[in-house]
Amino acid sequence: MFNILGQEKNIKALVIGAGSIGLRHARLLSEMNAEVRFVSNRSDLAQEKYQDLETALQEWDPGLVVISNETSKHLTTLVQLFSLGYRKLTLVEKPLFSSIPNLQSLDTGKVFVGYNLRFHPLIQKLKEILTSDVNIFNVTIYAGQYLPEWRPGTDYTKSYSAQKKEGGGVLRDLSHELDFIQFLFGKWQKLVSLGGQISALNIETEDLFTIIIASQRSPIISTTLSYLDKIYRREILVNTDQGTIYVDLINGVININNNVSRMNIDRDFTYKKQYESLFELNHSNLCTFEEGLDVVAMIESIEESSRDQRWVIRN
Repeated sequence: MFNILGQEKNIKALVIGAGSIGLRHARLLSEMNAEVRFVSNRSDLAQEKYQDLETALQEWDPGLVVISNETSKHLTTLVQLFSLGYRKLTLVEKPLFSSIPNLQSLDTGKVFVGYNLRFHPLIQKLKEILTSDVNIFNVTIYAGQYLPEWRPGTDYTKSYSAQKKEGGGVLRDLSHELDFIQFLFGKWQKLVSLGGQISALNIETEDLFTIIIASQRSPIISTTLSYLDKIYRREILVNTDQGTIYVDLINGVININNNVSRMNIDRDFTYKKQYESLFELNHSNLCTFEEGLDVVAMIESIEESSRDQRWVIRN
């Protein structure tokens, strides 16, 4: 049961795609007492499933649809969802699309993108600290994880991360950072980047990028996204006129001017908070469709900058 506008209601959720992230969404929704079904061709699912979206909508009439198939299929799935008349809550796994589409006007007010790191307590703490009167000098962000060890028991060379046609690559896989840059520091204004396929990993996609970004609130944001780190890292360093803030999202550490605090954060916490916000219609921290589209445009600008070896200025 979920509290929606003061009323206790059951939620019927339809999860499209039953890969690792789809299974996680289904598990978490079930733990939160939602009724869950899939659209999938898999034969080994515990929950009831449908072979196609049209039948699922007709027979199940969900109040939430989660699009968690391959990134390259997000657009066609969303367009099909709208063409079948669905207008209720929709959560699209990140990134929203592989590239900026030529879309007809859609009523996307109930479509959100799964940038759940916005709900991490340390990201929320940073947002609380960085009020409009704080002058931000510079930001350093680093996110790195070794791709072959990312999904234990699977062949990384066959994962969507390794394949261009599936919408893989480090910029899209680690686009949480590109989202929370704008969530915390305002919209990007210009950027320059260097990166690509640097290592000997057996993949078609880029494995390392470093980007310099100027945003509305910070003149310099240095960001590195990497498939190559055998020490898992997700860190943020912010220098302001009131001091220095260091955040380690992996180990739950925040250091403010050498005053260190630690917190234990369950891996599922941010996903559940995202769902609570979605169901309780408290959408201020959710990533909207337009914000998700802006991340896709940012990714394309990063790729353009690296390819053309020049700064890209926001339109």
